Amino acid sequence: MKIISIKTIRPKDYPNILYLHVVTDEGIIGLGETFLGVAAVESHIHEVIAPYILGLDPNKITLHHELLRGFLGIGGSGTENRSRSALDIALWDILGKYSEKPIIKLLGGGVRDKIQIYNTCAGPNYAKNVPIAGRVSASLWQLPDTKNDPYEDLQLYMTDAGKLAKDLLNNGVKGMKIWPFDQHLDKSGGHWITNKELDEGLKPFRLVREAVGNEINLMADLHTNWDVPNAIKITNALKEYNINWVEDPVRPNVEAFQHFRNEVKIPLAAGETMGAAANYLPFLQKGLIDYMMFDPVWLGGITEAIKAGTIADAHQIPVSIHDCNGPVNFTVGVNLSMAMTNACTYETARGFYYGWYSELLKEVPLIDNGYVSPLTGNGLGVELKDKWLDKSNSTIIESNLN
Repeated sequence: MKIISIKTIRPKDYPNILYLHVVTDEGIIGLGETFLGVAAVESHIHEVIAPYILGLDPNKITLHHELLRGFLGIGGSGTENRSRSALDIALWDILGKYSEKPIIKLLGGGVRDKIQIYNTCAGPNYAKNVPIAGRVSASLWQLPDTKNDPYEDLQLYMTDAGKLAKDLLNNGVKGMKIWPFDQHLDKSGGHWITNKELDEGLKPFRLVREAVGNEINLMADLHTNWDVPNAIKITNALKEYNINWVEDPVRPNVEAFQHFRNEVKIPLAAGETMGAAANYLPFLQKGLIDYMMFDPVWLGGITEAIKAGTIADAHQIPVSIHDCNGPVNFTVGVNLSMAMTNACTYETARGFYYGWYSELLKEVPLIDNGYVSPLTGNGLGVELKDKWLDKSNSTIIESNLN
């Protein structure tokens, strides 16, 4: 079996997502995905990846993963690695279809059948049409003018967080993550938060605890936006709300994390923007991460995610895989969560799941009463809807074996 075609598919309605079809001479098509900066990824795939991989055996996944590591961009989550991530996922999909087995079987059969989720409280339009340049801030929120969408969770946690917590609990979801401090970021660039702004950011946490007590797990995401002293100030103010973790309080720098850790005794989750499993090692060796996070479509695909999970397990650190990107990434994360013994909970965004995920794929893994389980089809078990293969709906570029 050999690869005869590489096709990139960039849906015009979803400019932050790129899909990849890897086609073999046996008619098997592998599906990959990545998120953000997709025009650059598209170019890299056809300029660098396609000339390398066309004509080769798709089942030599580990070899291709290593040889496409990138002379430039090594260790980062930039263009080279996002391209490699999409390809790696597509190759695993091919392997599953060729072997007539679902991904979870290829990953050892799984250690569980489902995993408890938490809800990242983004709305359906969060970062949908806006590129992220420099920092994650309120400019990405894209809140609607009305309050009619039942899954506009970002708007709801900013206006009635207690109501949102009750709704999630009623649906079996026992965890929620919010980021109300982002609204104050642009005033100082992350270098100063006033006491008034701090109190405004704490309000949703206060309302949740008043409404449901400790029935729901609460997480705070700082999106690496703040410098060390202001991240410390924000996080220490969160102590009284019994949050499960503060996520990415500062950029992933060992010295900055150590300074933060010395002043804050709240569990720390970090790593979704890492671009290599080895990058976690110095943080784990110094005890600076309590919950490892990674994103398969940024880290290096399934192959690199397995390495990252193993490194975390060696340090007895749990893993919670990031999902706030696209439905293929969501599917990959579900499968990895079934396979990793140290997976603890899985991130979902119901505004995405019940919104546009089903607009892109024919089927997605099932969420039921606060748990998610994998699909049973061969490979990833998911397919892109036919409409996105129409050039009137997507930018499509194809490289073929001559």
